[in-house]
Amino acid sequence: MCIRDRPSTPALEPVPNDSLERETKMLTTAKRQLEAGDHVAALATIAAHAKQHPDSSLADLRNVLEVQATCGRGQREQAAALAKHHAKHASPATAAKLLAACEPEVSTRTE
Repeated sequence: MCIRDRPSTPALEPVPNDSLERETKMLTTAKRQLEAGDHVAALATIAAHAKQHPDSSLADLRNVLEVQATCGRGQREQAAALAKHHAKHASPATAAKLLAACEPEVSTRTE
C-alpha cells in the first residue's frame, strides 16, 4: 500500500461543550428576566443554575445577577450581604461589580 492509497485521518473537530452552552443559555435567560423586571423569575433561574452547575466557570456572572435580582426585589440589605459574601471569593473586578450591583446610580450631571 503506498502512501496515497492510505485512508486519510479525519481532522479532529472541537467537541462542543454542551454544558457550557446550557449554562450560558440559563444565565442569558436570567439576565433577560432581570432586564424585564421579573426578579422572581430571574432568581428562580439563577437558583436552578446554581443547583445544576454548582462549580460553574460562570459562577461570578451568576452571583452578580443574583445580587442584582435580589436588589431589584427591594431586598437591599440581603443583596449587600450576598455581595459581600460572593466578593470574598471573586476576582477584584468581579468583587467591584458585586459591591456596586445594588448602589443607586450616580448622576453624571455637570454644573
